[in-house]
Amino acid sequence: MASVKHLISDTTVDVNGLMKLMSSLSPTQKIHVKRLKSDFEAAVQSYGNLQKFLISKTSRPKRRNPFDEFDERRTSSDRQLLLEEEQLQRQKQVEVLRQVQADVEILANRQEIVQELERNVVDINDIMKQLANMVTEQGESINAIENNVESTVVNISSGTEELRKASSYQRTRRRCTIFLLLVAMSALLVLAIVLYIELR
Repeated sequence: MASVKHLISDTTVDVNGLMKLMSSLSPTQKIHVKRLKSDFEAAVQSYGNLQKFLISKTSRPKRRNPFDEFDERRTSSDRQLLLEEEQLQRQKQVEVLRQVQADVEILANRQEIVQELERNVVDINDIMKQLANMVTEQGESINAIENNVESTVVNISSGTEELRKASSYQRTRRRCTIFLLLVAMSALLVLAIVLYIELR
């Protein structure tokens, strides 16, 4: 009985722990946990009833045997009846003990199920934390990429502006070069004409 009480106490703590984690469970897991709790409470109630029955059977004062005073008058049939009654009582006690053992095994199995569910919930919690960390890291990477894209856009804009300036400078230089060539050709043409006139 002491070991069963200890088992019931441990299982109650586990069930209460599961009930506290109900918000993080899926709907299916919530149904399983509620069913497990109700089955556990029913088993505890059944065990309590059996325990009361055993206590009532063992605490009854031993009835005074009416045949003690009249040993010499006992017949073999009376003795047979007494033996059969004792045997029936023993069989009932054995059946009650077997029922208690079966209930203890059921409680132990249910405790294992509760512990397995608790481990699964802890694993799910760890997975959710890892996912949250991954999302945070990816968010930081996305922010870095966004900053790089923005700086690239700024650099492209400034590069385009520089190219426009260079193109404008190149056009101005070409015009100056053409103008200087025209001036030089004009000067050569005038010089040639002057030389031609003088030599003639």
